Amino acid sequence: MATGISVYVVMQRQAEAILSNSLEMSRQHSARLFESQIDQGIDKTLTLATRPFIIQNLQLLAANPKNVQGISSLQQVAKSFLQTGFTGISLYNVRGDELASAGRFSKDQDMAVALHSKYHARLLWVGQFALHIHMDILDEQGRRIGAVQTEASLPLLTRNFIEVMAIGKTSEFAICAPFEKDMQCFLGRTTGMEFKRIQRVIQGKALPMNYALEGKSGIIFAQDYRREWVVASYAPVGTLGLGMVLKIDQAELYHPITTQLKFIVPLLIALVLAGMLLLRWQVMPLVCRLVESERALRDNNMLLRDNEIRTRSVLDSVDEGIIAINEDGLIETFNPAAERIFGYSGSEVLGKNVSLLMPEPHRGQHDAYLKQYQITGKSTVLGVTREVVGVRMNGAHFPLELKTSEVHIETRRLFIASARDITLRKETE
Repeated sequence: MATGISVYVVMQRQAEAILSNSLEMSRQHSARLFESQIDQGIDKTLTLATRPFIIQNLQLLAANPKNVQGISSLQQVAKSFLQTGFTGISLYNVRGDELASAGRFSKDQDMAVALHSKYHARLLWVGQFALHIHMDILDEQGRRIGAVQTEASLPLLTRNFIEVMAIGKTSEFAICAPFEKDMQCFLGRTTGMEFKRIQRVIQGKALPMNYALEGKSGIIFAQDYRREWVVASYAPVGTLGLGMVLKIDQAELYHPITTQLKFIVPLLIALVLAGMLLLRWQVMPLVCRLVESERALRDNNMLLRDNEIRTRSVLDSVDEGIIAINEDGLIETFNPAAERIFGYSGSEVLGKNVSLLMPEPHRGQHDAYLKQYQITGKSTVLGVTREVVGVRMNGAHFPLELKTSEVHIETRRLFIASARDITLRKETE
């Protein structure tokens, strides 16, 4: 009996460790994907709001509101930007009158949370995630001359939201934003999506999501808003003012063990009573059941790892080229979109210096710039969307929209660049 209890305790701790690590990894991947997709949506709207062509036409229309050519030009630009992933675009003058529009906006926007941003941005659920942004358009002197309103669907976030929910029957993936003293949450379960207002503290105990909204991250064994005991991984989503929680009921976590325990306890009592003569016959079924329990835990672990692989495949399927380099400037990641943009296969560039994708003089200066940043910590390009020139495998130069960020994985430092070929947009303009 002492051995059986010891094995149960060990398996319980093992199950908790496996699930906790898997929840944390899945939650980290999802948080990075949410932050990246929302930042890209804001950057695309900012690109639209700062186009010189649009600013010039708004200035012309401010001087002559009946300029038909100016309105027609704005309409053409709005339509051209639908190719960049927007589902709806509207341009307004300084008085709020709509001058041009393209695509369509979601009619039902009741399921929405405000994002923490200097622009008016909201995350919507309209059968899928969508990003709605209202941004002022400023002239060269910083004066407001109009506004742009955009909406873009986020299919990658929707797919990731659905796939993460498949971890277990009782799993729940929640995205919440503060609302007065409570919070508004997107709650995704295997039974479907729900949007509701939830208290942050129930019966004097803070919910896991409350810690995430306070900027904390970690794993906790606690009660959720349903008063159910859960294992929850929580963390904020970048600087967007959102919290993310991925959790599963403890009853499901311990189910493979408790199910076998119902058979093991009577069996252990029978072993003690039967004595040495029955010991050999009874040990084998006990061991088999323990092995089956361990196999069930291993299968659950494989399911969680498969979910991580699916999440990675989602990242590989984005339209932007993703390039990751190490501190020496050597390429470690080169996704399929980057292969299409630059013409190289991943095997041809992995381990090589990223400067081969740049024209001179940047090619010769890149390593020195990288070393200088590592010494001084000062950079003018990290976190900024820029228009640069790239070099394809055939030597052709082409316009490129690039945003570079820095991440730390344990003791390693990586630089991740998101690249988009804007040749078509330049030709359209």
